[in-house]
Amino acid sequence: PNTVHNTLHNRSSFGNSINTRSTVIENAESEFHTYGLEWTNTEITFFIDEKPVYIYSPSPQNIENWPYNKPFYLIINLAIGGNFGGDVPDDSIFPTSYEIDYVRLFQK
Repeated sequence: PNTVHNTLHNRSSFGNSINTRSTVIENAESEFHTYGLEWTNTEITFFIDEKPVYIYSPSPQNIENWPYNKPFYLIINLAIGGNFGGDVPDDSIFPTSYEIDYVRLFQK
């Protein structure tokens, strides 16, 4: 609860979430927020409410840690349970909703 994770997956992490940053937002579940990502040739910056919260810029960049010089896709998900989401004590949280007001993509 109240935690937003920004994570990049590539060969250097081998499926684990090592290229990540967790940010606590007191009202993450009850209010809308603006999430952003700027992707350049040398770094990827994540934003929450227009404030940078995580910059990924490995040095040196190689195929293991920087495969981002080609088209990719964005995953927006709500993790409940499992290794990442943690134990869910019972089903009392269901039904639940995951509301996204809009998604926009800009390309320079």
